[in-house]
Amino acid sequence: MSKSKKGAKPEEKDIKITEEEEIVESEAVDPEEDAEVIEETEEAEADEGSAEEAVEEDTEEEKPEDKKPEAKKADEDPAKSEFVNLPFIEKCKKDPVIPVALLLAFIMIIVAVIYFLLPGVKAPTMKLTLDEFENGFNSCDTTLFFFESGFDISIKEINYIDRSAAPGILGEMETLTFDSNYVDYFSGKASVRYDAGLEGATRKTDGQLTHIRVFIAYDEENEDDVIRVWMFFASTLQALYPDLTEFDAKALALNEMSDYAGEGKYVKRGDIAFRWIPVKAGTGGRESAYIVIEAVPAKTLSEDQIVRTFEITEPSSTGSESSAASETSAATT
Repeated sequence: MSKSKKGAKPEEKDIKITEEEEIVESEAVDPEEDAEVIEETEEAEADEGSAEEAVEEDTEEEKPEDKKPEAKKADEDPAKSEFVNLPFIEKCKKDPVIPVALLLAFIMIIVAVIYFLLPGVKAPTMKLTLDEFENGFNSCDTTLFFFESGFDISIKEINYIDRSAAPGILGEMETLTFDSNYVDYFSGKASVRYDAGLEGATRKTDGQLTHIRVFIAYDEENEDDVIRVWMFFASTLQALYPDLTEFDAKALALNEMSDYAGEGKYVKRGDIAFRWIPVKAGTGGRESAYIVIEAVPAKTLSEDQIVRTFEITEPSSTGSESSAASETSAATT
C-alpha cells in the first residue's frame, strides 16, 4: 500500500507540469503573427490620423473668418452706407471737416507756390552760387598766374550784412535793387594787399547770386593801378564764365577796358551781363576812386541797357592770336 502511494505522486507532478507548459505555450506569440499585429496597429493609427486631418480641414473650411464679408455686410451701419452714397456737396453739408481740410490743403499749395516761385520772379539769379564764384575766382588760371607773379588778389572773409546799414559801393549809380525778403546781402575782401573788395546778394531759397560786384581802388595816373584793374577784371570774367581760357579772359578784359561801354551799359554773354564802371566812394568826406566790375542776370536788363552781345563759342587755345573780344557777336546798339 505504501508503495502504491509513492508511485502515484510522480504521475500527478507530470500532469501539473504538462498543464503549465500548455499554458505557457498558449500565451507565447508567433513572431510573424506579432509583425502582422504591429502593421495592423500602425495602419489603424494612420487611418485615425487621416480622419483627424480631414476633420481639421473641414473645420478650417467652416471657420468664421471665411464668412467675415457676409457678416460685415449684415452688420454694416445703414447710416454710414447712406453717407457714402451721398453727392460730394451733401457730404460737405453733413460733415464740415471735409471743406475745412480742403481749404487748408489749398492754402498749403498757395504757400508752397509763393515760397518756391515768387523768389524766382522777384530775385532772378545768374545760376551761380557764391561758393562757386569764390572758388572759381581763387582757383582760376588767371588768379594763379598773377599770384605767381607776386599779386595776391584772392577773395577772403565774406560776411552777410544788413544792407540798410551798409549801402552798396555804386550808390545812386546802382541800376538793380532787390527786396531783402528774398535775398541776403554780403560783402568781403578781394585782397589782403590792395584796397579791393566785393559785394552782392544771394537768393534765400537756393543761395544763387542775384548780382555781384568786385571793386578795386584806382588812380588813373598810376600805371600799376591799371594793371591791377585788368587782373581783377580778367579773374572775375573767368569765375563768371568757366569756359573761358586764361588767354581769352585777359583779352576780353583788356578789350572792354579800352572800349568803355558807358555808364549804366552792359555787355551780355550767355545768361550773364557785366560792366565796369568808375565811381567815387568813401565816408567822412574822404572819397576814393574805384573801378567796379558788376555782373547781373541778363534777363533783368532791358534791351537799351545792353550795348553789345557776345555769343559763347568754343574756347580758344592759350597760344591763339585771336582775342575773346572777337567772338562771334552782334551789337545791340
